[in-house]
Amino acid sequence: MKAFINYISVFCFVLGTSSVFTQELVPHDKFTPVKNALTGISTAISGGWAVVASPQKDNAGKKSAGGVTFYRLTDGQWKRFQEILPTDASELGNFGISVSIDGNTAVITAIGDHESALFSGAAYVYDYDYLKEKWVQSAKIKASDAGIGKRFGQSVHILGNTIVIGAYNGDGPVAKSGVAYLYTRTRNVWTEQQKIFSVSSAKNDYFGYHVKLLSDNYLAIGAYNADGAADRSGAVYIFKKKEGVWTEQAKLFDSKGSTSDLFGYSMTYVPEMKVKPVGDVFPGILFIGAPGILEGNKKRGGVYFFIEKPSGWQQGLKLVEPETDHNDHFGISVSVNRRGALFVGASRTNDNTNLNAGRVYFYQTLFGGGTAVSSSVKLSADFINAYDQFGTHVTINDENIVVGSPYKDTNGLTNAGGINFFRLGGSLVGENNLNQIYSLEQNNPNPSKGITVIQYGLKKAGNVRITLYNINGQLISTLVDEHKKFGVYTVNLDTKKLQTGVYIYKIEVNDFTTEKKMLIGG
Repeated sequence: MKAFINYISVFCFVLGTSSVFTQELVPHDKFTPVKNALTGISTAISGGWAVVASPQKDNAGKKSAGGVTFYRLTDGQWKRFQEILPTDASELGNFGISVSIDGNTAVITAIGDHESALFSGAAYVYDYDYLKEKWVQSAKIKASDAGIGKRFGQSVHILGNTIVIGAYNGDGPVAKSGVAYLYTRTRNVWTEQQKIFSVSSAKNDYFGYHVKLLSDNYLAIGAYNADGAADRSGAVYIFKKKEGVWTEQAKLFDSKGSTSDLFGYSMTYVPEMKVKPVGDVFPGILFIGAPGILEGNKKRGGVYFFIEKPSGWQQGLKLVEPETDHNDHFGISVSVNRRGALFVGASRTNDNTNLNAGRVYFYQTLFGGGTAVSSSVKLSADFINAYDQFGTHVTINDENIVVGSPYKDTNGLTNAGGINFFRLGGSLVGENNLNQIYSLEQNNPNPSKGITVIQYGLKKAGNVRITLYNINGQLISTLVDEHKKFGVYTVNLDTKKLQTGVYIYKIEVNDFTTEKKMLIGG
């Protein structure tokens, strides 16, 4: 592989043995395993929140109704925060088959929801309520043309005020070709904006099996069973929004692809490269997983890098891990952070004598604008067994990583599943930029006439001092003054005793200082 350039001398400095650690979730004190729950088959991270799905968990006597668990990063550890088991979940609903989270909004799908029609599917939206200190359902979304067995919710992605949901068995230009739906939020109400499909789609293309909002104006939709260079080799469709309408822009595939490559089975992206491309193009890199590609007479799997230039979308590196073997499913899951730390799951890799134990490979990618990577570093669980399929789903947000092993047997319970959290240290998390290490959020609610909540985050430990001043700069009170480990924290401030007006709250930690205004009263 000529494009596989070695940057190991740089990479070893970034990723020393002390800069990555794993926290094993101990079953008896972190969660109660359930047979066939498939915990970890879908995961998502945003800031100090992680959501982990158990889509086949039995719920209130309903088989495979499903559930999800929210974890919060506090005091240097991921701690179980809240489990969601919807009371209206359908039998075989698979609530949690796909999850996505952005900030304080999470979307959880249930492809087996029966409310509109048998197995028509639905998506639940949850928002974090600062005052109640819990996740609260704010909406339930269904397709405007919901029908039997459409698989609405097989995939979901939220970015800001937009949600895209895939229904790979939906009716596009022909029956069961696959579709996706776009929803936008206005004043906390989600409204369907457009049904999206490719006019060239055919039956059983699985268009919508994977969806990803690349930006406010770019959308990628995977169809791993579509015709590319060969029958059923797979494709990814790019849609671009102009004047409020999403229009198909490109069809991406491997020009040398083969049947059953599964191109488009997984996707991830860097929103912006170090050097912005010229022109009205997507400024980042799109990574496309193809866990079935043939390399050296073995179906090892691989990951493709695509960038857009004024002349169109172009393939950069085709990444195939030399260490992988036949049917390892390298590329079954992919995730990258904004600094180019790429994680690739290979869920059927053998670990010594453990068949299909699974593995995750780690690369640094922002060398050469999508044409080169560092040598791989292997990531594996502390305790791994045969058929765990570690790496079936991997997600990274900045430096925090969660890896799912949905087929792991826990406490003798078949396919109970499990997860591992990892943390990536070193310069890859941007430790030279203090605004990426520490954060202070706007208080909520604002204005406030009672309790208001201030949230702050640390990616490095330090002594945290948060102070409150009036508009004249006079110190009113010290809200926090203590050493904190990395994590996300909140401070509840009772404003009823404060006079109406504008106040300033300020955070000081290590060399970082910033402040925000809050309004008390009407």
